[in-house]
Amino acid sequence: MVKAITANSKINFNVVNLILYAGIGVGAYYLIKKIRQDNENKRKGKERDDMLIKEIDKKTKLSYSRSTYKDLAAKIYQATRIQENTDENMLYSALRQFKNKNDFIQTQRDFGKRKYCTAWVPFCLDYEYLTMTEAIRQVLDSDELQKAKAILNKINVII
Repeated sequence: MVKAITANSKINFNVVNLILYAGIGVGAYYLIKKIRQDNENKRKGKERDDMLIKEIDKKTKLSYSRSTYKDLAAKIYQATRIQENTDENMLYSALRQFKNKNDFIQTQRDFGKRKYCTAWVPFCLDYEYLTMTEAIRQVLDSDELQKAKAILNKINVII
């Protein structure tokens, strides 16, 4: 038996399509807004990182040997490498070892840009290269980030 299409069923079909398209439009709007905000935050973070490296005080000597800064960079990378299993205590411990701003800057230089997974399912789908401060900002939630900032504020470093 074939059902006749009535004017009422056409209206219902058009309303459903309208709602569907409106939902897609709203979703796309918020997705684009989120991507723009993320890009703006990354740009601001990169500007802060660049300014920080330029701020090295030539009068203040480094507190440790070069190998210690490489070890600190490796420790911070290990602590921040996997977002689901971030070792905050290891990270805070490394941050507390900085005695002055130059120690932080030298570690940031030795850290460079390291590979982080940005899309994780059972395996990594996408990678991104981050500086030390970008990695810290990305993997810590707001309370953890505030604690890290408090540690670094003692040596006049703002991330």
